[in-house]
Amino acid sequence: MVRICFFSFLLLSSVAFAQKTPQEYEKAFPADFHEALAFMKEHKALFVQELGKEAGDVRLLASVAFPEMVRYSELSNMFETMTIEALYVKYGTKYADFSIGYFQMKPSFVEKMEAYLRDNWLTTYQDVWQYEETIESEIRQKRIARLRKVKWQLRYLRAFYGLMLHKFPTQMQGQQDAKVKFLASAYNRGFEQSETEILRWSKVFAFPHGSRYTGKQYNYAEVASYFYTKYSSQIF
Repeated sequence: MVRICFFSFLLLSSVAFAQKTPQEYEKAFPADFHEALAFMKEHKALFVQELGKEAGDVRLLASVAFPEMVRYSELSNMFETMTIEALYVKYGTKYADFSIGYFQMKPSFVEKMEAYLRDNWLTTYQDVWQYEETIESEIRQKRIARLRKVKWQLRYLRAFYGLMLHKFPTQMQGQQDAKVKFLASAYNRGFEQSETEILRWSKVFAFPHGSRYTGKQYNYAEVASYFYTKYSSQIF
């Protein structure tokens, strides 16, 4: 028991010292970081069109997805899509679930969001959860086609915000920085999680490799907040 506790102490200590700041995240990936900023500037009109007329909302939502944009790799994304897409279309997320596009959204994320919006009859986002197709494999194919487009990923991001306003109204009434961190944590951990779990995750350093990785990592919510504070008003 003593040996196990000592090992646990060492593990927890190594994780504690492994925490890195958002500034280090920018320094670790300078080219990708500034490429993500350039992408936002280039598509500013589309961001505003899809994320809302309020500049505060645009900055807020852009910040939520920004950490994923930095680590986005078009080459690996294309390879992954080409090799796994057919499995998803035919069998669903139990057989294949993969990140797509600049915001690294997974089909399972969109499916869960569609179900929540539909079940709670949030008609503002009816275009997100309604399909002309009736065969499930065709709906999956349409979902993939949407995920490949920046316009639709932004539309999904806006729908995610609407979902969060509906599901967690108290958290969505706080200060902007607190909202950024809560939204970012829900985006990274999963909006289907409880409020308690999302708040816990907002303090966890598990990005980008997940909680089982014992090396140096970042806090997703803090990176999102860093972008919101330092860069978002310069772009939007």
